[in-house]
Amino acid sequence: MYQDHTPLQIAGQLLLAFAFLATGVRNAGWKFRQHLGRMLAYRVPATRVVLTAGLALQFVAIFIDGGRFRTRCCATSTCPISSSTAASSAACCW
Repeated sequence: MYQDHTPLQIAGQLLLAFAFLATGVRNAGWKFRQHLGRMLAYRVPATRVVLTAGLALQFVAIFIDGGRFRTRCCATSTCPISSSTAASSAACCW
């Protein structure tokens, strides 16, 4: 499904994954108490569990989006990053 993506589309997909990662780290670290307080004010049941599950889901989305790039990279005969042949495509796939 991703074999026909252009390098620009691949870059956009990776930028989106990195944006999710930056937001997830910020939310899990610096803003956790702020989100927890806001959810407590709304009387969300099992607040800490719900917030932790939401953050975990955000990190799962990061790996799914990044994993699609890896699948696309390994499925092609050439590496879109280094423009190498299939012999060195294993290096492209980490």
